[in-house]
Amino acid sequence: MNKFQSIWKTLGPGFLYAGAAVGVSHLVQSTKAGAQYGFLLIGVVIASNFFKYPFFEAGPRYASATGESLIKGYERIGKWAVWLFAILTFSTAFIIQAAVTVVTAVLLNNLVGLNWPAYASSALLLLICSSVLMFGKYHLLDKVIKWVVVILSVTSVVAFARASGIETNVHLFPNWIWNETSFIFLFALMGWMPAPMDISAWQSLWTVEKKNDNKGHFNLKEALRDFHIGYWGTAILALIFLALGALVLFAQGIDLSNLKSGNDFADKFISMYTQTLGNWTKPIIAIAAFATMFSTTITVLDGAPRVFSELGTTLFNQANHKNRIYQYAVLIISFGGLALIWLYAGKDTMGKLIQIATITSFLTAPLISALNYKLIFSKHTPAYAKPR
Repeated sequence: MNKFQSIWKTLGPGFLYAGAAVGVSHLVQSTKAGAQYGFLLIGVVIASNFFKYPFFEAGPRYASATGESLIKGYERIGKWAVWLFAILTFSTAFIIQAAVTVVTAVLLNNLVGLNWPAYASSALLLLICSSVLMFGKYHLLDKVIKWVVVILSVTSVVAFARASGIETNVHLFPNWIWNETSFIFLFALMGWMPAPMDISAWQSLWTVEKKNDNKGHFNLKEALRDFHIGYWGTAILALIFLALGALVLFAQGIDLSNLKSGNDFADKFISMYTQTLGNWTKPIIAIAAFATMFSTTITVLDGAPRVFSELGTTLFNQANHKNRIYQYAVLIISFGGLALIWLYAGKDTMGKLIQIATITSFLTAPLISALNYKLIFSKHTPAYAKPR
């Protein structure tokens, strides 16, 4: 086995992070940022990735060094920390699932030419995802998502390279308009850039799972390398999506804020690639975009139930029923997310759900970050594993 194969084999939680992150925040929010504001918000995207980095990194750092999740670490701080995290997780789990699922449903309708309402396509997707997780579990998720993320990344980089050569007379750094709409979008962009902070706990659970799969052979160096590839790779992709939105859509005066439906967004998103790479790429991009969002949907549906099963073990001593709690949580979150999609069914279901989910995550992020900071510098983290 050569060095590349050896590294590839150790990768996993970082790609699961990427599978969860490169979804709404990248395909939708970053693209809209470029389409509506040109390159004006590029500093916001860079800053969000930079300042959130230490708090996301706490997940794989703590888990690889101790062999336990952040949630178990919160328990060492005090039960209050676990209860706080449980409340924050419960407040976001259903809306996050609804938001990522409805975007995937929109891309599915666009891909296969369905004219189904969003809640019908979402129901089909959640049925498929929950079935895979009930029977395939982590191993299938780990193998599939690596390739999904790689395919969309390569096509996006090539499209960006082609779009960079397009000449335009449009000023790509417009003046910032100070109004309610722009501020709401700014908070929404930062809320999920690069991902909801909840995912730091999810990644600690994936890291523990990877460590167990490798019979304990997943050390701090390997875990951080895996995380850095996933984290900084998605940060670069966020900038690429913003640039594509600016160079292709903003330059043509195509405003994504006034679209009538999610299908309109899907059409405009795919047009960024067809205009730069050619119409022959449409089916490839449509499949890659759907596959990416599908990976986000199934990763989110795996992450939150893992957290709930860990919370059940930590708060109620239900270690013997951990797998059963996970399965029940998958079903409950699926039904809860679908109920929200049905509740917000209408003209702009996708836009409303994304706005609520991203702003909620913006508000909860500081509290989860504070918990991670407190834990990673506490006596419960081995001295060699503490960051500088």
